[in-house]
Amino acid sequence: MAYAHSGDPSRGPLLQQQRTCPIRLDRLALSNELMRIGPESLSPRLREQYGAVVPIKLDPEGTGTGTPAWLVIGYEQVLQVCNDHQFFSRDSRFWRESREERVPASWWLWPQIKHRDITRFADPPYHQPRRDALIRALRHVDQVQTRLTATAYADQLIDRFCQLGKVEMIEEYARPLPLLVLARLFGLRGPDKQARLLDAIHRMLAGGKQAQRADEEVSTILQDLVEDRRLTPQDDLTSWLISAAPGLDDETVRSELWMMLSAGAGGTTNWIANVLHQLATDGRLRRGLAAGSITQDAVLRQTSWNAPPAENVMGAFPLQDTVLDGRRIKAGDMLVLGLGGANHDPALGRARSSYMLRNDAHAALSAGAHRCPGTEPAPGRTHHLGRHRTVVGPMPAHGAGHEPGPVLGALIRRSGSDPRPVRHLHRIRARTPGSCPTCLRRPCMAVTQSQFANGIPAPHELQLDTPLYRLDPLGRDFPGEGAALHRLGRPIVPVALPDPVVAWAVTRRDVADQLLTHPDMRKNPQYWKAYRDGLIPDTWPLLQILTAPTMLVVDDVDHTRLRQPIQRAFTPRRVEALRPRIEEIADELLDGIASTDSGTVVDLRETYAFQLPVTVICELYGVDDEAMRRQLAVDTRLLLNSTTPSEERLGAQASIFGTMAQLIDLKRAQPGDDLTTALIAEFDRGGMTGDELAGTLFLMLIAGHETTQNLLSNAGQRLLQHPEQLARVLNTGPGHDPWPGVVEEALRLDAPAATTMFLYAAVDVTIEGVTIREGQPVMIYTAAIGRDDHVFPHPHVFIADRANAHQHRAFGHGVHHCLGAPLARLEARLALKALFERFTVTAAEPLDAVERVPSLSSNAPARLPVYVTAREQRPA
Repeated sequence: MAYAHSGDPSRGPLLQQQRTCPIRLDRLALSNELMRIGPESLSPRLREQYGAVVPIKLDPEGTGTGTPAWLVIGYEQVLQVCNDHQFFSRDSRFWRESREERVPASWWLWPQIKHRDITRFADPPYHQPRRDALIRALRHVDQVQTRLTATAYADQLIDRFCQLGKVEMIEEYARPLPLLVLARLFGLRGPDKQARLLDAIHRMLAGGKQAQRADEEVSTILQDLVEDRRLTPQDDLTSWLISAAPGLDDETVRSELWMMLSAGAGGTTNWIANVLHQLATDGRLRRGLAAGSITQDAVLRQTSWNAPPAENVMGAFPLQDTVLDGRRIKAGDMLVLGLGGANHDPALGRARSSYMLRNDAHAALSAGAHRCPGTEPAPGRTHHLGRHRTVVGPMPAHGAGHEPGPVLGALIRRSGSDPRPVRHLHRIRARTPGSCPTCLRRPCMAVTQSQFANGIPAPHELQLDTPLYRLDPLGRDFPGEGAALHRLGRPIVPVALPDPVVAWAVTRRDVADQLLTHPDMRKNPQYWKAYRDGLIPDTWPLLQILTAPTMLVVDDVDHTRLRQPIQRAFTPRRVEALRPRIEEIADELLDGIASTDSGTVVDLRETYAFQLPVTVICELYGVDDEAMRRQLAVDTRLLLNSTTPSEERLGAQASIFGTMAQLIDLKRAQPGDDLTTALIAEFDRGGMTGDELAGTLFLMLIAGHETTQNLLSNAGQRLLQHPEQLARVLNTGPGHDPWPGVVEEALRLDAPAATTMFLYAAVDVTIEGVTIREGQPVMIYTAAIGRDDHVFPHPHVFIADRANAHQHRAFGHGVHHCLGAPLARLEARLALKALFERFTVTAAEPLDAVERVPSLSSNAPARLPVYVTAREQRPA
């Protein structure tokens, strides 16, 4: 079942005609015509009349007869059905209509609901082993090669129509693309077989009288494939599945392939189609994508909220009589999960409407044990957004409808109409002779599978005469790594980051200044060719930071627009006004440390270096709830830690944005004299989007405490390692404050962020004899720049009163210089002064051996274990 997104009010009487007394349980005839209204318009009317669980009869042709079922359109109710396997089964053999033989074999939905020995119809505990086998098979899929395959097929399809000016996008693009890629993944070779499969699978998914025959054709094709791979295994998904689940017979393997194929081909077709429809009808989304202020993943998320690939999914079956949202449902009834309706549940509140670009809590992929395991790879799901950006132009909101198919929706032209005009806006780069034979592009940062060695592109692709230097993703020795880069003798060197990213690293200050102020070096990741081409996986550990909608990843007027509201709060006068409160917080924290038993080891990083800046920044932004502060701290550590598994990192990011949503809702209800309230006012004036509001809070709340925490930890460690320097600082005569010098030297020697990522070349840029090609990323290796011997004599020595220590670049340079630097400096000066003048502090263990924070950027000891003893008299 799929719905139109036209919301055409002329269709209203279809529902009005079926209004009944609420006491009666007349079932709503869910016909194709009714479903065209779309969930955004239909769901509110259904909720008003029926609630979250709607009694329906599946009546596609509107004949007045149909198969009884329940349509669940409440978000919480969908989650309940998906997660409670003790009460709700996915095994269609429990369906009472089928058991009592009231469903004819020719029923239009039978191919989708009849029981098969596949994961979809299995319940725990049998479901999980089968699902694990599928996941093991899917893990063999080479994500990079699959993207390249999808790119090549997409290029071929687009070439057929890009000069026509109008095209029927579903038939010519969205429908064939995923099936071509899936057929290749499954190992189905030959255009004839692929064409047969494409035709049969879509006739099956379309339902109706042809579905049964088409289902048989698909099964025959897959059965032949399984038998062949059983005898002759190859490097394809069919062989991997056979290997991952050796106990499965051919019939079961064929059925599992049928499930992946029908879900993958139909679901991805609809996803592509719905994305195109979103871009064609939403000018803000289209312009944001073109400008790079909205990412491809954000467009996919919004589409998943507004138009999920499967609007409704059958079925779940109660194992006993139960009550769902006040409806008495009998054992064996069919429940249809209204994923589209659940996404439009008003109970989700503003979190849905304002933050759907960052929020993955939609129901589009179902939930619980049966949540779709195969969203990666989704063939071609970003290609047409990134490389061809876009192949759709503006079109009327009512210019297309949705195929009212049995389970999946697809964007189609209306019956009898001409193909909808589609404007080919532009390409990133025209195809030229000599391009790569696999992706049909010129050589780039990452091109073909054969050019990868452990996920790293071959050096000649960067046109290098030096080998790549592989950076330690755990950041265990930034000084040693910086020294090794300096020894290469070049100010710009190629480095390998976590696979599959390579970049240029800048290690000399004057070159860094040139690039940070160069008009052709940009911060917007849409200038990053490998990202633009879809070659950077969503799970890459730094991607969330580099693509969050903040001032760090935009240029020119957008950067100024997002920076100014914050900059007004960090003027020297306003920062200085915070001095009494910072001193008060420091004294309160030190009182707590003083109350510990004598001889107790105190971790200064956790109890002081972290607590002080997080308290200050949270007070500035009005984060008063202690639980919210703790959650923010936990999620930040997970996000920045290189050892965090990708799933947890993505979860931490989602949790942070969820916290931002809660904070914004709280401040809307209870405005205060804080920066969050001021930013909300800026949003209300149209100065920033909802995503930018959440992203700005995300940036400031993380950067506002993480950098200062590292600065305090590094400065404390250096002073304890150099007691003679600390003694000289404490014995400084009156009239001179030594602490600013200590802070600057700590920033120079141990930059809190060892690396600053990324800048991207908008065109070829040549610096110091090195040509940075268009689209290549550049990282500023801040930790190495602070030890540039062209600027700092004896650069590896801590000198608390170094005259030119302030010439470091720990806070950046140029228009992207950290606007929170004055606050970080003030906090560090006051905190260090209060600590060391109040206590005698000694290391509890050798600080040289203390492990570092495992991060490619965050530069600090993970712990700072010390003993503290109150001084008899504070220094004057």
